[in-house]
Amino acid sequence: MISFLLAVLFLGMLIAPAVVVPAPATYTYQSLTLYASAIVGYMGLSVLLWSLLLGIRSIAGFLPKKLTSAYNFHSLLGKYGTLLIFLHPILVMMSYQKDLGFIFIPQTGDSFARAVFFGQIAFYICLIIWVTSALLREKISWRPWKYIHFLGYLALPFAVLHVPDTGSSYTANIVVRSYFFLIYMGLALVIILRIRSALHLNKQRYTVIGNVEVAPRVHMMTLEPHDFAFRIRPERGQYIYLKAGVISEDHPFSVLTYDDKTGILSVAYKTYGRYTRALTKKATGDSLYVTGAFGDFTADIATSSQQPSIYIAGGIGITPFAERLLYENDQREQWLFYANRDAASAAFETNFATRLRERYVPLYDQPGDKRAQFIAALTQ
Repeated sequence: MISFLLAVLFLGMLIAPAVVVPAPATYTYQSLTLYASAIVGYMGLSVLLWSLLLGIRSIAGFLPKKLTSAYNFHSLLGKYGTLLIFLHPILVMMSYQKDLGFIFIPQTGDSFARAVFFGQIAFYICLIIWVTSALLREKISWRPWKYIHFLGYLALPFAVLHVPDTGSSYTANIVVRSYFFLIYMGLALVIILRIRSALHLNKQRYTVIGNVEVAPRVHMMTLEPHDFAFRIRPERGQYIYLKAGVISEDHPFSVLTYDDKTGILSVAYKTYGRYTRALTKKATGDSLYVTGAFGDFTADIATSSQQPSIYIAGGIGITPFAERLLYENDQREQWLFYANRDAASAAFETNFATRLRERYVPLYDQPGDKRAQFIAALTQ
């Protein structure tokens, strides 16, 4: 129901400018291009607002099993919807018969020029984000891209400041001002949710009660809720976000095991970079902040179903399946094809071999045709 209401609100705000912006009194080239610029400008504001909202886990979290879908839509809005923002100054430039300097050269002077300058700042920010995300994403590492992406939270306030002193439809029409009030409310919501996240009000505090290496570069961390009443209750196959400290990034990790009676959960992670190296240093008694749970990776496998299941995993990718393989083996026939560099690097191999017996098929990185080896094992 919430997802339906969000979809209706988004579509309504996107389409509304075509209805609420008053048509020009006379149809000339200048009036029509200004009219079109106002419509796409308000549409661009709506796209920017919703792109920010859907990038906030508190909003996307209304759809806890569809978080990835929300983020994918956020990405599509940023990649294609942002073009509406770029079209707005182009139409204004065409209306006044200016050159590209009108868009890129900062304006100074009276209140109108300052308002134009605010719009230019928003335009610069959106352009930088769009180029680095839509064109150069594969050439930029994740962390620099992420911080560039955060500039979007500055673009919306500048875009909002741009409108009152430049938009003739805003000053002359109460319906347009009412629509713009929704943008104001959306901006306020974005600010509130970001402050809420910074203060960890949307996260649960957990205590580390174990953090051991179970395979080369693979650790299992066990966490106990600080307040049992507010424990996170993940389903099998879901993932959570871990924040290692008050000032820290948060990263997603699949839940390895969860005990609803105690609230204790565990994750397994492989040390790849700075964040996971920091996690290995967490000792018993240290605190982390947890958000979740999200995802529906194995939701279609009903725990009561007796239909046989085949799992194919490689390395640390075993984590979403592990709990089902270990605790649902009596309910259905389960097979695991588990690929690793060698036996020593296969996390939890002893557990799987004990529980699954002949239905556990290890695949190691050995000389020869790996594809043929895999097919032979799969059809054994």
